[in-house]
Amino acid sequence: MNSSIIDEMDAFIGDGVENFSWPLHSFLVIRNGYIVYEFYNPPYDQETLHYLASASKTFTAALIGIALQEGIIDSLDDTVVDIFEDYTIANMDARKQAITVEHLLTMTPGFQWDNNNGYVNLINSPDWVQHVLDLPMTDDPGETWAYNSGASHLLSAIIQQLSGTTTLAFAENRLFQTLGIDEYTWETDPQGIPSGGAGMELAPRNMAKLGLLYLENGRWEDQQLLPADFVAASGEIQSHLTTDQEGNPVSGYGYQTWIYPLIYAYGARGSGGQRILVAPDHEIVIVTTAADQQLVPLAELVLDYVYASIYQTPAPPLVPWQGIAVVALAIGAPLTIGVVYLIRKSR
Repeated sequence: MNSSIIDEMDAFIGDGVENFSWPLHSFLVIRNGYIVYEFYNPPYDQETLHYLASASKTFTAALIGIALQEGIIDSLDDTVVDIFEDYTIANMDARKQAITVEHLLTMTPGFQWDNNNGYVNLINSPDWVQHVLDLPMTDDPGETWAYNSGASHLLSAIIQQLSGTTTLAFAENRLFQTLGIDEYTWETDPQGIPSGGAGMELAPRNMAKLGLLYLENGRWEDQQLLPADFVAASGEIQSHLTTDQEGNPVSGYGYQTWIYPLIYAYGARGSGGQRILVAPDHEIVIVTTAADQQLVPLAELVLDYVYASIYQTPAPPLVPWQGIAVVALAIGAPLTIGVVYLIRKSR
């Protein structure tokens, strides 16, 4: 990587932070397994646990991948009502009976979900799992994408339902310990099930480890933790979200992952600027933590500096310059639900 361009990026970040134009807390770039750039804005440092907001969802998905690899989940086609057969479920119909684990992963279960109040209603309910299972249906599973943290929570509950242990113990023994993550917090529902959609706190370097796991197709050292095809599907668009004027995909959704075709990357995304970006073509993982909804600088950092530094000067453009605003929008379009997370955990 071109060190002079990295130096320019460092100056760009320093100027933005100094002038309070972008409240960036950390920015890490890992290439070929090496940290090539690491920034922390005091009081944040390497040891600071940062609230991940919805970036927690990708960790939940990774647990589903591990359960699939170990045969705890037979197939992503397993139906939700069969998994929760000991629950009495309201609003039951053929559509609800057809919801599979994969539909939860891709945010396409077809539940009725209020984008303004859905998360608030969820966390205010006495039983989050029952609340989601009881939701009425509005669409056939697999047909309509709708951002739904309740679906993510069901994924966490599935681990606890099928593994014979708690979701937290499963995460500790099967994921955190293996990746060397020993400092974390994770909020739980009233029944003690970790929130599948949010609530995790990690240090940025430990966030990066999940990105490296996906970059290596689910393999960590000599262990295949996640099925390779599960990781591949996580990096592919399962649901198209936005397109450009020519109809080309600008953003999409995978398995609790956001897909950005224009920058050849995918990964975890949480409100306020929590990101784990995986760029397989360049062997790069990028981590950001922040407290900002205005994420145009993130697009600049990725395109103008990180990617540009890979090549000899002048760097060949990866996307048309006029597309920067579109890329920025795709990376950072704020979600109402994320605001709720940020309000609850603001520092």
